[in-house]
This record gives sequence, structure tokens and C-alpha cells, in this order.
Amino acid sequence: MKRCFALLLAVTLLDAACTACGGRTDPVSSAAGVSSPAAAGSIPSAAVSEPTATAPSGSVSNASSAASSPAQAPENKKSPNSNSPAATSSRAAAKAQETAKPTPAAKPAYNFITSAVYDDYYYCTMDNMNRLYRMKADGTKSKRLTDETVFTLAIVDDALFYTTVARNIYTLYRAKPDGSNRSKFFDIHATSFFTHDGWIYYNTTQGGNAFYRIRPDGSGHKKLLDYNIEPTFSGNTIYYDRVGIYRMNPDGTGHKKLTDREVYFAEPMVVNGDWIYFVCDANTGFQRDLTTWRVRTDGSKEEKIYDAQMTSFAINGSYLYFADTDNKFYRMKLDGSGRKRINDDFVQDISIADGWVYYVTHEALYRMKPDGTGRKQLYDVPEQDHSFGANYNGMLYLSCSTFRTTPKYSVTSQRLAVRTDGSYQFCFYKSPF
Repeated sequence: MKRCFALLLAVTLLDAACTACGGRTDPVSSAAGVSSPAAAGSIPSAAVSEPTATAPSGSVSNASSAASSPAQAPENKKSPNSNSPAATSSRAAAKAQETAKPTPAAKPAYNFITSAVYDDYYYCTMDNMNRLYRMKADGTKSKRLTDETVFTLAIVDDALFYTTVARNIYTLYRAKPDGSNRSKFFDIHATSFFTHDGWIYYNTTQGGNAFYRIRPDGSGHKKLLDYNIEPTFSGNTIYYDRVGIYRMNPDGTGHKKLTDREVYFAEPMVVNGDWIYFVCDANTGFQRDLTTWRVRTDGSKEEKIYDAQMTSFAINGSYLYFADTDNKFYRMKLDGSGRKRINDDFVQDISIADGWVYYVTHEALYRMKPDGTGRKQLYDVPEQDHSFGANYNGMLYLSCSTFRTTPKYSVTSQRLAVRTDGSYQFCFYKSPF
């Protein structure tokens, strides 16, 4: 997963270079390219074009773009040819397609670096400028919400928060979930931010590194730490790594160091019950010494559970599923005993949902039962680097990148959605560079 994020970051940097050279691709044509079955592999496309987007209320629009863009017609106004045979056939096809799509129910938001799921909508940054879009969880009703590049994103208390940058000034905006009523929250270089229990937490480098929290209404603004962290929230506790694992209360009090062992930056720290699981980096000189450990959340005990690095891992019940340094798929008990190889697939990322274990390789998405039986391929997209972005109401969302050097260098980025039983898939964004 970390490797794929690094690849996606490289894609973003390449996008910026293309924009600076005047080589930016029109997002409409990028989205339209998805409609080609050959371009999107064997996955049918549900969102093949970007609707004409107007700037959110309170935002500053590009004057030339606004002048050249036709005004949107009211939705209840019929086209002169709305009763034509072609239009009738189109409506019938759309209705048939709608009956085949899932209908997710509203759920609380949970957030990612540049994507979120909230109230039947999926939010993510797309196109060559990384502007913010939202769409139904099945890929329909796509709408662009911003004219600017968006770097970080969160949804809390029925409000959408995101950061943009102009002339090296980072601005945090607040808007309604549909992008309207946008207002400036404050100017701050928020390099990353997170939501938990009705609060917004963020890192900044403005005036020195620091970690803050603030309520969505602007109250309770407080510095918690004099350095940046990557927090792991669990209940009423924040865990983080800073040359050792620490814990503290959400208001910044109650600091305690749990272990001197340092977490390897490329792998996650996972809190499960009374234990924290992590890959330890001994970093002896020029040689990394990576092993997998767990420590109690009160710091009372720590133990090594695996004498190597886990490149990706997830916990389900009393078992830990992971990829070894050879990227083969294993499972073992949480105390490190009973290790067993499940298969020889080259595993890139793992997700647990609805009693199934899902994992992605360079070529496909699979699911299997927790005991390793019942393995089924859900889709096949060869030569891809994958990572899970969300698992929401029966749909898996993934980010994929393909790098090729022959016959010439090229990068293709895709966002895919697959129903958890594999019965429905679509590619809602594809951008070649």
C-alpha cells in the first residue's frame, strides 16, 4: 500500500510537470477515454464524462473558463428532441443500467489522504490538476467541486473541509457536502489533517512544525505538540511514533512512552484491542534490521512476533494476514504462532470486510475465506500497482497505476470500484500521461 501511494505521488508530480509545460489534458477528454473497453481493460465504464461544473458558492472562478462554458440548463427543462427515438432509447438504456447498480445507504464518513466516503457519495481528487470531485458510490452523478488543486480532504459534522494553495499560501476551506456555500476557514500550511470524534487534527510547518486540533466551528483551537506526527486514533487515545511509540489523550494531555522501538515508516501501526502491531526498524548503520512486534497499549509488555518485515498486513479476529518480504501470502495467530503460507500470489495490499479477506496483486483483485479456501478472482487488470482506497457498503474502491518504459515511457492512473462479490465493476476515472 505504501509503495502504491509513493507511485501515486510520483504521478501527481508528473502531472504538475505536464501542467507547467502546457501539456495538461482536458479532464473531460480524460474521463471520456474511460468509455473505451480497450482503454479500461474488461471493466465496463459507468462514469464516462464530466458534467459541466460551476464553481462552488464563494469560490473564485477562472474568468475565461466561465465565459467559454455554456450555462447549465435546468434539470426539469426538456430538450426539443427529448421524444426522439434516440432519446427514448437512451433513457431506456440508462434505466436498465440503473437497476443493475448497488444502492448504498448513508453511512458516516471515513477519510483518506485525498478521498472520503460520505452519505452515499464518494469524494476524490482526479484529473491532471488534482481537483476535487464527488459522485454517487456507484460512479454516477459525477460533479467537479473545485477549480483549484486540492491537497487534503476530510468530512466532519456534515461539512466538507479541504486545502488548496495559491502563491505559496495554503488555505483551508469549509463547504457543504455538495460543494456549495464555500467559505475560508483560515490560512494555514496544513500539510495533512485528520478527523476524529468531531474534531479536526492537522500538521503544519508554518512557524515551525506543530500538531493542532480545532472544532469544525472554529472553536477550541489548540496546539497539542511541537512537532508533526502521523496519528493513529483508537477510542479516546492517540498513538504516534517519534523514535518510539507514544500515547496521549485527544486534548494533548497524558503523554506516555510505550516502547523505545521505532516504527518503520513504510508500514502502518495497527491498534487491535489491547495491543499495537508494528514493523520495527532497528536501523543499525547502513543495514536495516526489520522485524515485526507488538506492544500493549499501556506499555506493560512487548514481544517480537515475526523475525522479518511484513510488507502489508491486516487483522481479522484472532489471525493476522500478511505479505512477507517475498510478497507471498501468509496468516498466523496474533501472538506469532501457527504461521502458514496461504498461497504464492504476489500480494500488494490486504483488506478485511464482511467476513472475507480481499487482496490485490499486480494483476487482479481476489477474495477468499479467512481459512484461505474459496479463493475467487473478482477482476483482472494486468500490469497494475494497486492499493485499497475504501470499503463502503458492498463496494471496494481501488487506486491503480501502470508504469511502462517501452516502447516509450508512460504512466496510466485509474480509480476502480468493484462490488465485493465481483458481480459489478466499473472504472470511473482513467488518466494517461
